[in-house]
Amino acid sequence: MAKVSVIVPCYNQGAFLEECLQSVECQSYHDWECIIIDDGSTDDSGAIIENFIKDRIRFKLIKQSNAGVSTARNNAIKASNGVFILPLDADDKLSPNYLEVCVNILEELLGISLVYGKVKKFGDNNGFWNLQPYCFEKLLEENMIHCSAMYLKTEWEKTGGYDAQLKVGLEDWEFWVNLLDKNSKVIYSKDCILHYRTKKKSRNNSFTERERHKIKVYIGKKHLGKYYSLISNLPDYIAMNRKEIKRLTILSKSKKNALSVLITFLNVFKKS
Repeated sequence: MAKVSVIVPCYNQGAFLEECLQSVECQSYHDWECIIIDDGSTDDSGAIIENFIKDRIRFKLIKQSNAGVSTARNNAIKASNGVFILPLDADDKLSPNYLEVCVNILEELLGISLVYGKVKKFGDNNGFWNLQPYCFEKLLEENMIHCSAMYLKTEWEKTGGYDAQLKVGLEDWEFWVNLLDKNSKVIYSKDCILHYRTKKKSRNNSFTERERHKIKVYIGKKHLGKYYSLISNLPDYIAMNRKEIKRLTILSKSKKNALSVLITFLNVFKKS
């Protein structure tokens, strides 16, 4: 069996942490380790972690000064021993078969870049999250992959890890854009569930539209080549204007999604 490293960054999630870790312990797949990284918590998270792991050898604790979720994930992954990586936020939970389903897909189907399960919300809001079907062109416009997708550690090593500059959010989206390309194979499995805790105030819903816009510009500039490479034989799309884009009616139907991505990011860059 290939070992899975479950990576749990924690910053002031003491109220929810034990529930999260119990969902890892109850997995039907048994070859796993769980690395919890306390990102400078100021609540009782540290004490809760130490109490939980004291008789559980498959759980490990790393402590660091507060540096953000990207740095926390990267440091925990560096210390991991698994073939596969599964990030898990400290306030979320996994269905008991989550690791088993993801590992089976990655091992049985050749060339799969990552696997993720469906999402069921709990907490302040309930119900299943209606995720868009995966499409690389659409991924460049908006994220449809939650942070708890499983992938090979060697793939993380190739990317250089999560971007430590992204501290307010969307770091998982940037990582998927970095990791994947138009030839990548991604599986969305409805046979396992990430239980996603919804709260009135969270990191993902607390930053402003202006901050979100700035991050999209940052991601677009950082991965400029991926956006441009979607359509061959076109000039640098930043230099293009809307009239010129409308004139490109000779594009085949299969490339229309790519064109919409270029239009979207052209507008983003103009606003920036």
